[in-house]
Amino acid sequence: MSAQFILGIVGTIIAAAMVWLCSRLFNKRQLYVISENLYKNSLLTDKGIVCEISIFNRGRQIEEDIELTLDNNLSYELLAYNDSNASLD
Repeated sequence: MSAQFILGIVGTIIAAAMVWLCSRLFNKRQLYVISENLYKNSLLTDKGIVCEISIFNRGRQIEEDIELTLDNNLSYELLAYNDSNASLD
């Protein structure tokens, strides 16, 4: 076997690995949860705070049946949402 043939095989393997890695990164699931806009003083409550929790998907594959677990020692109330399937259990 010549050195050029071996270099061709090694180059092909490296190129295939790069294509595989790029496709894995491109199809990676990317689900983000952000808690923002903490309102410590609100007319809605005098014993707690109002915060906004945003959940959004940046990946190509859509996440379904998302479940967000919060601390059971606290009480929560769902004030508004933009998904008809959202619920607070």
